[in-house]
Amino acid sequence: MPDDEGTQVAAHGGDAVGQRAHATSSGIVVQTGGDATIRLEHGLPDAHIRLVHTQAETIEAQRQLIAVTNELNEARRKLIESVQVEHRTSQLIVVLHVVLVRLSALISHLTGERDRFLAEAATHRAELETTHRRLADAEHERGRAEGQLDQAKRERSRATTVAEAAHARIRSLELRLRGIGGHGDAHATGDPELDVPALSPDDVLRDTANGLDRVQQLLDAQDHELASLEADVEPPVLDPGTGDPLTGLSSVDLRDAQARMNRSGRRFADLVSLTPVGVGLFDESERLVDANDALCDLLGIGLEQLRGATAAELTHPDDSRDWLLSAAEAIGKSESLHTHEIPQRILVRRDGALVYCELRIALSVQDDGRRFWLVVFQDITERRRTAQALRHQATYDELTGLPNRALVKEMLGGLLESPERSKVAVLFCDIDNFKRVNDSLGHDAGDELLVALARRLEGGLPEGCTAARLSGDEYVIICENIDRAGGVDALATRVAGLLRTAVPVHGQLVRVSASIGVAVPNGSRATGNDLLRFADAAMFEAKRSGAGRVSLASAALIESADRQVHLEGQLREALQHDGLTLHFQPVVGVDGVVQTAEALVRWPHPDRGLLPRDVFLPVAEQGDLLRELDRWVLRTALKEASTWPEPGGRPVSVAVNLAGLVPGDPEFVDIVANAIAEAGIPWDRVVLELVETALLHLPSRVRRSMDELVGRGIRFAVDDFATGYSSLARLKDLPAQIIKVDRRFVSGLGTDTSDFAVTKAVVDIARAMGRTCVAEDVETATQFQVLRGLGVDAYQGWLFSRPLPPAEFRALLALGKLAVPGS
Repeated sequence: MPDDEGTQVAAHGGDAVGQRAHATSSGIVVQTGGDATIRLEHGLPDAHIRLVHTQAETIEAQRQLIAVTNELNEARRKLIESVQVEHRTSQLIVVLHVVLVRLSALISHLTGERDRFLAEAATHRAELETTHRRLADAEHERGRAEGQLDQAKRERSRATTVAEAAHARIRSLELRLRGIGGHGDAHATGDPELDVPALSPDDVLRDTANGLDRVQQLLDAQDHELASLEADVEPPVLDPGTGDPLTGLSSVDLRDAQARMNRSGRRFADLVSLTPVGVGLFDESERLVDANDALCDLLGIGLEQLRGATAAELTHPDDSRDWLLSAAEAIGKSESLHTHEIPQRILVRRDGALVYCELRIALSVQDDGRRFWLVVFQDITERRRTAQALRHQATYDELTGLPNRALVKEMLGGLLESPERSKVAVLFCDIDNFKRVNDSLGHDAGDELLVALARRLEGGLPEGCTAARLSGDEYVIICENIDRAGGVDALATRVAGLLRTAVPVHGQLVRVSASIGVAVPNGSRATGNDLLRFADAAMFEAKRSGAGRVSLASAALIESADRQVHLEGQLREALQHDGLTLHFQPVVGVDGVVQTAEALVRWPHPDRGLLPRDVFLPVAEQGDLLRELDRWVLRTALKEASTWPEPGGRPVSVAVNLAGLVPGDPEFVDIVANAIAEAGIPWDRVVLELVETALLHLPSRVRRSMDELVGRGIRFAVDDFATGYSSLARLKDLPAQIIKVDRRFVSGLGTDTSDFAVTKAVVDIARAMGRTCVAEDVETATQFQVLRGLGVDAYQGWLFSRPLPPAEFRALLALGKLAVPGS
């Protein structure tokens, strides 16, 4: 019997896990998933058949629902396991991060210690070698100086003896001649024609040239008087009664006077020969007639070979060779001037070496009326060499050998006074991220990089351009004629290319670039300082645009720079007249007790209102006022803190943030000690906050100074911790008792897992090293709860109090504890 049409309940396919059922006129046939077949015979009506069919479908749907439910439960179980695994993985990552940070700190510390020991050993070795060399040089110099002193004493003794003898003889001859001429009482009458100035031995030794000139004048005066007496002498007039001569000059007296004059001349020649400076006699044709031994030694030529040489032949070809003629013209133009001085002339020794001399020239006349020149040669070669060395030291950078700021200003001053001042250009270059090189590789590496860049600039700049180093990582390029250099853009591109390079430093390849500002004269009023200031402002504008950029000082930028200079002047005046003020923000413990207050400087500007430190600190830094600003804040904060009440008998400490006055300053300890003594505040109430980069690579001397202050009770705090480089390697050795977690990490607590991990690592490290941990800029209760859970010791931020003026802060202290979330 054929089957009636039925309804297929479940498909029978390859995975045949269901059942097949269909109704026929005689019954119901159910086939299972296997090979069994069940046939149910019935005589039921069709309605019953449909009911059975519906129940079968319901059973099948329930079975499928159960299967789906089981699958959903299995998926939920796997999801829970996945979340648990993810949570455990996150915890493991945090733990691994902390371990990695500590391991990095340990490795960095060991590396830093090794580098420090090696550097100190090399420094000590170099200092020892330098000390040995200086000791040997000092012994040599002392021996040479003692020899020179003995020689000078002998020469002085001889010269003094000769001068005294010459003086006595000349005075004796003078009196004798006056007596012969019937003027025995000339001094009594004060006759000016017969008053010859006296010459003392001290004058001769004090100034050789002037002494010789005066001796020569005296001899000339005596020669003239003797000649007058000889010409005016008449036959003696005899007394009619006795026959004795009444007046007159006998031949014996004349011979005696002539002999005395000859002896005086010989003594004068002896004095010239003993003089330690060179002395030469030149005739009217400017040829050398005679010279002393000192001049022969000075020129390295014997007297016989030196005689007959002209003044021009003794002078270097590049120097003026008509100095005797110019001296004659100068003396001839003045009735009272008998000598002439030339500050410097270059002479040539026989071996070709140059000798720089200062000349003193006197014009005199011989007995026969012929003129001659008496020239004193003072060797100033060593003095000039010393002066040049001092000038080089004052005008050139010691590290790179480039011109420094002083010479840059001098060069710009000369260029801006020239007719082509409009073609002058100044490029101000600042190395990008140079601080990172210093902090990560050390200052020696930074110095090596600076020297390498200086050599690149020297070798790569076009003609007419000079490279200089102002300070730190700042270079300046001075261009005499920007047109010859190809224009501003071409020169700036060339300089940027020279400073965009890779330099091997301490075995590593360091890639650098520079931000460059360019300035040209904007009118006749621009000075060298103005150009440097405008170029500096343009450089900062370029740096704000990104590394390796170039910016030209525009009119707007120049106007802004002028405003900055005006603001700098106002700030300087405010510092001098106590025109600043301090606000204080409390640092509280977990229980709300105020432990410390940080002094924050504010500027009540007359036009712009109350300015926060972030506005004017860059102005102070650019104007080199940071150190004075720190000194003012330190003195004022300590004086104010000495007036604070002590809630609960517990004194509140004061924290001062230092940026310009740092431990490396030679006067650091004295300035701090004087400020504390002036305020009369205990040492243990003072906290000095320094950014961590200021505490890196400190020499042992500076660390000893900090230890000295810590021994008296001062505490040091590391501000903005975990934002610098190599800080973990140095933290263990620094006398810093407080670590302040930077606000950038605190702000992300509760939302950023990485900030949480870093903050936890910092707190753990501080606790392990026995440091107090302070969190900055705590602004929400969530941040406070997280930080308290991590174990932070103290908190600072607007959640507890804003920075307050002194009077309001004293009132806050009088209230006692501050409210903290959850208390």
